[in-house]
Amino acid sequence: MPIDVVIFDCDGVLVLGTLELYDEALTRAIRVVDPAAPDGDIATLRENTRGKSFDNQLRRYLGETRDLSDAIDAYESYIHDPVAFQRIRLLEGADAELRRLLASGKRVALATGMNPSLLDRLFAEDILPDIFESVAKVHDILDSELQKPSPQLLTDLLSSMNVEPARACYVGDAPVDIEMARRAGVMSIAVLTGWMDRAQAEEASPDYILDSMLEVHTIL
Repeated sequence: MPIDVVIFDCDGVLVLGTLELYDEALTRAIRVVDPAAPDGDIATLRENTRGKSFDNQLRRYLGETRDLSDAIDAYESYIHDPVAFQRIRLLEGADAELRRLLASGKRVALATGMNPSLLDRLFAEDILPDIFESVAKVHDILDSELQKPSPQLLTDLLSSMNVEPARACYVGDAPVDIEMARRAGVMSIAVLTGWMDRAQAEEASPDYILDSMLEVHTIL
């Protein structure tokens, strides 16, 4: 069955420079309310919560009853710091590849765990092209159990676009992306510009492994 809709993750797929930034911001946010937090515990939290929204990451570490307002403010302040923001860039050639897919008759969409205020800024400043038919955000799913690798993000998006899973593919950079796509019944495409190297991508067993999203058109 032909693929009609190509759904992209954002961090590590279309946009580079954010993955390390998120880790640094999470560490800073936790240390605002828990200055003695061990580095090892924070590292374990990061690895165990890939694909979760940053507020859910903070809640998992700091507990359900802790006031998160100071931690969230610290997180947001860090990722929007002018120096930090300059590290963020669109993958060279990504705009052209997206437009190539559109010109070939594909529909393109975004399903991402990117920080929502950062995503809004990237669109507002024309760093990210505003050409996606639909945008689904992990942060709109409040229940962490329904965030990646749950298929909820993709199934909701596909429903809103009236698309059968078999006619869609998802392009991601992390094992949780591949698992989410598999659970949702869509073709999974792993790229090596984000969290995974080739060995990790092979272990995740996607349908395809590409060096970057610039090659998506070659398999469709």
